[in-house]
Amino acid sequence: MKLYCLWDKDAEEGGALFEARNDNMARRIYNGLKEFPEGTSREDFKLMKLGSYFHGNEKDKPHIYAMSMPIDITKPLTGENMFDEEQTVEKEPWEEKIDEAV
Repeated sequence: MKLYCLWDKDAEEGGALFEARNDNMARRIYNGLKEFPEGTSREDFKLMKLGSYFHGNEKDKPHIYAMSMPIDITKPLTGENMFDEEQTVEKEPWEEKIDEAV
């Protein structure tokens, strides 16, 4: 599962972490929010991808993988921003282990 948070642009502070299977699901959660703190609106926040969390299995203990720099995924990748360096994300290390095992 990937880890995300809402980043308050004015306060320069992140909110509580939450998990989603992928960026599209995280955007659905973000877009489904109806209420924001008083005096703020959706435009005051960014959806940031922070890393991933592997819940563990019989072989491996749970792991948190933090990205070196959070990525703003507020808007889906399009033809215009698809190849921005900031937006390019490689597979998480635990995803590669799963691929090898399959």
